[in-house]
Amino acid sequence: MSLSIVQRIIAGFVLMLLLLILLGTVSALKIRGINAGLTEVTERATPLVVAAANLKGTLQDANRWVLEYRNSEEGSALDGLAAQISQQRQRFEQSREALDQGDEAAAKLQSVSEAAEHFFALSDQVMAQHRLWVAAHQHLTELGKGFIRLEDTYQWAADLLLQQASSQRSMRNKAELITSGIARDIKNIRRADQQTDLATLEKVLSTDIDMARKRLERVAVADDVKARYLANLGKLEELTLGKSGMLVTMRSQQQLGATLKDLNLQLDSTLAKVLGLLDEFSASATHTASVSRNSADGAVSSASFWILTVAAVSALVALVIGYTTARSIQRPLQRINGELALMAAGDMTRRINYRSGCEFGALSKSIDTLASKTGELLSEISSGSRHLVDEAARAAEISERAMARVQEQKSQTDQVAAAITELEVSAGEVARSTENTKREVDLANDEAKSGRRKVADTRRLTEGLATAMEEAVGITHKLGEFSDNIGSILDVIRSIAEQTNLLALNAAIEAARAGDAGRGFAVVADEVRALANRTQTSTEEIQAMIENLQSSSRHVVEVMGRSQDQTQTCVTQTREMDDALQSIARRMEVIKELADQVAHAADEQISVSQGVAQHISGIAEVAFETEREARQSAGSSEVLADLVSQQQKLISHFKV
Repeated sequence: MSLSIVQRIIAGFVLMLLLLILLGTVSALKIRGINAGLTEVTERATPLVVAAANLKGTLQDANRWVLEYRNSEEGSALDGLAAQISQQRQRFEQSREALDQGDEAAAKLQSVSEAAEHFFALSDQVMAQHRLWVAAHQHLTELGKGFIRLEDTYQWAADLLLQQASSQRSMRNKAELITSGIARDIKNIRRADQQTDLATLEKVLSTDIDMARKRLERVAVADDVKARYLANLGKLEELTLGKSGMLVTMRSQQQLGATLKDLNLQLDSTLAKVLGLLDEFSASATHTASVSRNSADGAVSSASFWILTVAAVSALVALVIGYTTARSIQRPLQRINGELALMAAGDMTRRINYRSGCEFGALSKSIDTLASKTGELLSEISSGSRHLVDEAARAAEISERAMARVQEQKSQTDQVAAAITELEVSAGEVARSTENTKREVDLANDEAKSGRRKVADTRRLTEGLATAMEEAVGITHKLGEFSDNIGSILDVIRSIAEQTNLLALNAAIEAARAGDAGRGFAVVADEVRALANRTQTSTEEIQAMIENLQSSSRHVVEVMGRSQDQTQTCVTQTREMDDALQSIARRMEVIKELADQVAHAADEQISVSQGVAQHISGIAEVAFETEREARQSAGSSEVLADLVSQQQKLISHFKV
């Protein structure tokens, strides 16, 4: 099917429109896929990762407070620590409830919740058992103080018994047999710890007390000495073997300690399980984010491919349409122009004879018909043209001059039009370039200056933080050294207390040997020994505190070391950011050079405007000359009027 030129152009534009619609549709679909991937990352995966981190941090804070609760031996501080643990538990519940329960990760979240509930339930059991342990410890401390005082009075009564029985060797041996067993039991009680077999110790002490009472009846000493010894022995029995005595309390504390140990192991295991589940939950959310990001990247790649493909096809179609349309116009035009040029040269026998169904075929037929009619008309006019030769010669001369002027004027006018067009285009480009360049330069300068100021401030703050971290690490190392020095001093104090206790015991023995004369000195020796025992006990408590302090100092040193490394990394990144802003400043210099080029374009506009003014002046002069020549041709026109009237009769049969 043969199509006209107009139909071909319309078909080409319709095809281009369809390709543009296809390009827009593909772009919209791919952008929708990219948006879905980004929405998955920002609205679902990222909040899950953040929530998992919050849950993990809250659980670790709760465990830290539980550890402080377990290490605290002050009953007044337990309520505050329990409140902190309860607060962390509420925060954990709030963070968990904030997550979307309808998500596919609900099963993992349910496992985390169940494990966390078990962790907090074990925490409650640990706190309850630890509170009982602290109460038992405080009660045991009070009993220990009474035990120290009772030990002194008992020792004084035992020494008095030995002194009274020293008159006979057999009596003294019996007395030493009575007191030595009790003294050994007292020493074992004083040395008892979590590993001591308290049941055996309790049984041995009960047996030794019963044996002491029975053997005391066979010792011949004063009744008041026996009564004093039996009274102290009864107090010792009540203090150690009573329902609320030391051994019962120690056995209860020992059982509580074993229970706490088992609960602590379960608590640590549960915590590790919860943290592992949270890590799996976070890893799942991170994997979801990664998959969504990869999907978005794939959508971007696919969109780029299809857009480039459709664009390439559109460009190819446009080239084909342009080429075919140009060829369909150029070939007939070349043929028609060639024949018209020959006709214009005077050869009216030429014909185009172009046969086609398009517009150029109809045009060729019309031109051929016109040429035939014109040839016939020229034959009829040829006879009348002889009378016009003389006047035509004169008119031709004038016309040639006028034509030259007109051509010159036309040339000047064309130059003016070109200059004006160039001026308009240049002016528009200069205006837009100047406005855009000025606005971008101002904005870029402001942003670059603001960014450099902020980076400089950040760099100074980060470097100051790094210096402070180095000082903090040094101070922490010194704190550890001071703790070690304090431990050495405590060893010296403990040694002095033991020596003082030994000296006090020797002094008491010497005072007992001195009889009534050394009784006052014996009381002083007992007080000194009691003071030495308290000093030794306090030294052991301080030693335990110092060990805890040293452990905390080592932990702080590790944390400060990691913080120092992170601070150095932050300093490096800040310096790199400063270098990037300096690169931006160099780019600003390039933009300034572009602004200079815009100014140069403005200068060219001025030059073009001056050229326009000169051409306009030339046009005015040519117009003046044309007017003068027109007056000269007026006379010739009157002569030619009669001849023209004759020719009008010949031409009147044409429809003009």
